[in-house]
Amino acid sequence: MTLYARVMTYGLFAGIFLTLPLWPPMLTIMTGQMKHTRRYFRTIRKGFTHLHALIKMRAVHRYFSGEGNKPVQRAAEKIGGFCIRCGQCCLERRCMFLEKQSDTEYLCGIYGTWLREHTHCGAYPINQTDIDLYKCPTYFVIKPVPSSPAAQRSPAPTQNQ
Repeated sequence: MTLYARVMTYGLFAGIFLTLPLWPPMLTIMTGQMKHTRRYFRTIRKGFTHLHALIKMRAVHRYFSGEGNKPVQRAAEKIGGFCIRCGQCCLERRCMFLEKQSDTEYLCGIYGTWLREHTHCGAYPINQTDIDLYKCPTYFVIKPVPSSPAAQRSPAPTQNQ
């Protein structure tokens, strides 16, 4: 773990932990959904679960250490597949925004909001490591097909008359 990633990770977690009591009203303002404030203690409990999942899955460390760097890795690998709403990519179903729809389907509670664009969810999956880490059943890396160099034809020489 690089020193920068370690300092940034611990600093962010300290800030998150200290501001956890403010999360319900902040989430209500950011998402426009009053349920976070109405269910204050449930939101706090989900916040602790979310924080534990972030630590266990090393999501923050991966971001600060460059392992989750979108532009570099997006260019290197193309991802195929589709979402079946299994919830595995949502910190193994422990994301505080994940809402259970049925025994097998989950729904992102911030999917249609601006907040999702600023989380790791908006870029998932970035590479094969993400697919393996979250055990995603349908996503895969599309291997580039090496193309044979096209025979370059030089234009026929013209004669000046």
